[in-house]
Amino acid sequence: MRSKICLIPLLIPLLLSSLSPLVSTSAEGMVGSRAVGDTFEGGELGESEYGDEWRSFTIDENRILSAVGSEGERFIPTGRATLAISRLGVHGVNGTLLGTDLPDYALEPRPDLSLLIIDGDIELSAARDSLASIEGVVVREYISPSGLVIQGTPMALMQAALLPEVRASLEVPLAMLASEPILAVWVDDSSGAALQGTEVRIEGWRDDVKSTVPDSWILADDFGKELRGDVAGIANMWLNDARQYDAGRWEGRLSGVDLAAVLAEPALGWLRPIPTIGFDNDRSRDHMEINTFQSGNPYFTTPLDGSGEIVAVADTGIDHDHGDFGSRIDAKVDMVGDGSTADTDSGHGTHVACTIVGDGTRGGYKGVASGANLYFQAMEQDSTGNMYSASINYLVNTAYDNGARTHSNSWGSQDASVNGQYTSDSEDVDDRANYYDRYYNGRQGMSIIFVAGNEAPTPALSAPLRRPRTP
Repeated sequence: MRSKICLIPLLIPLLLSSLSPLVSTSAEGMVGSRAVGDTFEGGELGESEYGDEWRSFTIDENRILSAVGSEGERFIPTGRATLAISRLGVHGVNGTLLGTDLPDYALEPRPDLSLLIIDGDIELSAARDSLASIEGVVVREYISPSGLVIQGTPMALMQAALLPEVRASLEVPLAMLASEPILAVWVDDSSGAALQGTEVRIEGWRDDVKSTVPDSWILADDFGKELRGDVAGIANMWLNDARQYDAGRWEGRLSGVDLAAVLAEPALGWLRPIPTIGFDNDRSRDHMEINTFQSGNPYFTTPLDGSGEIVAVADTGIDHDHGDFGSRIDAKVDMVGDGSTADTDSGHGTHVACTIVGDGTRGGYKGVASGANLYFQAMEQDSTGNMYSASINYLVNTAYDNGARTHSNSWGSQDASVNGQYTSDSEDVDDRANYYDRYYNGRQGMSIIFVAGNEAPTPALSAPLRRPRTP
């Protein structure tokens, strides 16, 4: 009896080693007579560079689908800097450090705006929730990594500044509302006379909740005070030949010289010149390092050809009787207003459309989705050969409403000052893609594709293609 009891302590380590996943087991013990490196059902045994024996294996997909996880503690990122970095400089708890000298008149504050510096140890979503509880104030912009631009009545702005999540509340200068080209001219000429007659766009504020840019709005606080904005009103006041090109957005020629008064309007969220867009297709080959066309690519063997899908292409124009489209052009839409969708100048739009949906009947090469239908949006002015920068919201929304779930744009801004910047056009692309994915469960979302800068002299991201800035 005594000898049997003495064996128990000796057996315990053996039992534990057979149960513990932290104790390694020899290959011989796992597979009997098989040697290291032999192949067997479920994987292969081998020796790693560290000398440990390992086993690769496959996982039953049905088991993955029925797997159930557990919710752990919420992850809260730490170490976010308690400051905001804008194109004007660095904004922190002690104030603003400008990156360049600006005149006093450009640094005049907008009384309806504040830049809140959120504590870097607090989630921005928590700060947004606290701000949402204050009547008469709304978040207008995010400035990385910890800045929130808010708009509201004086009392609402004061309440927001007192929130425990807020480390500092800073003034927002008028210069922050003007694009670089406009600001540069204004800095050189305080009168603003040099800007008179400039074709510009006045853009209203985006409603972060409704994902729209309203023409007018009212913010009312708990003290009976209101702040009102009317984009159409200020456009007709400050622009000649004012015309609305999208909801909450107008364009025309600056009629006055008091730029400070224009930028101080509560309804104005951004003032910029009408963008010049285009392409230089001859540069794309060098950027992509593609010198020859390889037909019969052995790696492109999918039987999928886009049949049953509609692809929207926004470009110069379309040669509708080219021969590669058959009867698969669902619509040709004039986005300029000159009554034409023809590809009269460069042929770029037809080239892009063939690359996507061409069946090779005339060109000899099939596009990547040769069975898909085409919804074409013509953006070229036939009389000048120039492309018109239509509203991206309108481009994407109308394409989606007509059944397209892919939207291709092989063009970009030709203004070098916005290359690499996250512009309002970039924000529109993100907003539309996010909207359709969020409300249509992803299965009916919209894939929006923009060219990666083939109009630039060197490979670069050009607007509206740019990484997002909103967390």
